[in-house]
Amino acid sequence: MISVASVVEKENLSSAASALSAVKFLVVALLACAAWCASQLPAQAQGLRLGSESAFRYGDWPSYRGGGAVNTVFVEDLTLDNTACDDCRLTLQAGLRLEANPGIDEQEAASYPDLERAAARLHFAYLDWRPTGGIQLRAGRMLTFDPDEFMSFDGVSLKLLTSRKLGIEASFGMAVRERWPLGFEAPAFDGLYFEDRPMTLLRTGLVAEGAGWFSGRVFYRRAFDGQVQKDDVGTSVHLVPFPFLSAAFSAQYSMVVQRLEYVMADGAVPLGPFSATAGYARRSPTFAGSSIFNYFNTSPYDEAHAGVSWSSGAWKEVSLRYRFRVLRSDGVYLGVLYPSGGRVIVGKAADLGGYAFDQGTDLAVRRRITGRVEGGIETSYAEGDGGRRTTGVVDLRYRAKPWLVLSCSGGGSKFADDSPRTYEGGAVVAGAGADFSVADHTTFSLALDETWVSFYGWNVYATAGVRTGFELWK
Repeated sequence: MISVASVVEKENLSSAASALSAVKFLVVALLACAAWCASQLPAQAQGLRLGSESAFRYGDWPSYRGGGAVNTVFVEDLTLDNTACDDCRLTLQAGLRLEANPGIDEQEAASYPDLERAAARLHFAYLDWRPTGGIQLRAGRMLTFDPDEFMSFDGVSLKLLTSRKLGIEASFGMAVRERWPLGFEAPAFDGLYFEDRPMTLLRTGLVAEGAGWFSGRVFYRRAFDGQVQKDDVGTSVHLVPFPFLSAAFSAQYSMVVQRLEYVMADGAVPLGPFSATAGYARRSPTFAGSSIFNYFNTSPYDEAHAGVSWSSGAWKEVSLRYRFRVLRSDGVYLGVLYPSGGRVIVGKAADLGGYAFDQGTDLAVRRRITGRVEGGIETSYAEGDGGRRTTGVVDLRYRAKPWLVLSCSGGGSKFADDSPRTYEGGAVVAGAGADFSVADHTTFSLALDETWVSFYGWNVYATAGVRTGFELWK
């Protein structure tokens, strides 16, 4: 008689084998494409350099839920780059993650055996080809980042720039899905997760890169899976009009819900060892076109911050930052949930006549105590709509040898609101890290961390890594 466990185990092994086969196939395909592109480069540009960063991490939580849990992760980042020509560059980049026993305890493993399978996740793998200084072509799995969003897609992107670093850019592809070979969970536009149906992504715009004191872009983006999920226009700009002033601005408007999603502005003024910063942001929660959250009248919220910092000699950092937030209550605010008296409530803006306020102060100090010892303190206090929150962290680092660093840190937090209940927590971390140069082009690293968290008890993490880079041919 065949047991269910044996069937599940065979399926897990088959899934892992299929994933590894897909990894091998993709690596071979990308290397073949790289070889072909390299053959198209001028002879003087065919010197290639291989870079690799590998890491294996083992985590053990012996007191997790009273039963213990184990997590093992392998991460590989690969770079293949030609080194002999700056204007005709070819690069292959790939990032792979293999994870087994993803932090589950014995009870969960017995109830859901499928959770123990080895999972292969390919976060990115693409060829970057720049036959001239003004053309950039990418193909493969890529990541895109916006101020409030993250997406991964399989496709192509093209950028064309003039001699003045002005031009156009466009990308097209399919959003990555968890159940795809080598896929992974990517958050959707509403913070949840997409279904497995295919989704087409399109992005295009105008770009200025390093054009004197100005750089930025104006873009249009659309996501479609049988229904329009995103239809946005936006811009981001970075300005350095004077050596003592820099500023950044970004904004995005959703044509699906016809609302300004966010607008942000930041500025910095360096004055010798001092630096002053300030910023403002307004965000209005928006969601995918098919999300049920679009039926709620969500309210925008405003944030502002200002800070000063100083560094000189042994004082590596002394910074003070003040932040302020205003929440409006003309609808349901879905951005922050607060525990209060054993239940969950959605904001408290209605208690203050339509608006709620939250403010906080952050202080950080870091100093080199001796030639081998460095320490730091970070504290934070906030009060208002989110209750009263206090946190503090102290850390100390000691370089015992040129290749050995010992570290220790500890911290705590406290939360209280209008209810009688108060929440407190703390953590202590002790660790050691070592780097060994095995050869001129290879470094081997080891790290061991012992962590105590008030909610889970003791945890142990061990990490081993290898970083290498050498010329394949010149």
